[in-house]
Amino acid sequence: MDYINKIDKVLKNTCSLNIPITIDTKLQEDLYLDSFSIIIMFIEIENEFNIDIDFRDIDNVKTIEDVIAVVKKCKSQSQ
Repeated sequence: MDYINKIDKVLKNTCSLNIPITIDTKLQEDLYLDSFSIIIMFIEIENEFNIDIDFRDIDNVKTIEDVIAVVKKCKSQSQ
């Protein structure tokens, strides 16, 4: 599964971001997302990946790699 492209799509659609991302991209420092934008991003990620995210899991999310880890964890728990 191409996690980065799907997350990039979510960011473009929900946060109006058109900045190239990599797994090392930092949500706050590189993408300038505030707490509210990060929550909105995760709500849209839930829809995009058809998963339910326990929002306690996103407390320490800092990078796109962390976002992917949360998605993978949720996908593995839903199977």
